[in-house]
Amino acid sequence: MRCVSCSSPLVKDVRDITYTYKGQSTMIPRIGGEYCSNCDESIHDEDEANTLSLAMLEFNKSVDNDLKQKEP
Repeated sequence: MRCVSCSSPLVKDVRDITYTYKGQSTMIPRIGGEYCSNCDESIHDEDEANTLSLAMLEFNKSVDNDLKQKEP
């Protein structure tokens, strides 16, 4: 399989993914998928995509709550 962004080969792997939202970052551990050997593109099956999406949404809520508490 080839990357849709740069046509480089994809490699099946399990990786930790760094996610950044509003300047704050977190590490989402052990996400399986097909990862591009050249760029940051990745493809995930439905279960892994759901796991990743839920982790991102939870982090977004946490960041938004932190920022809201810092408002004057």
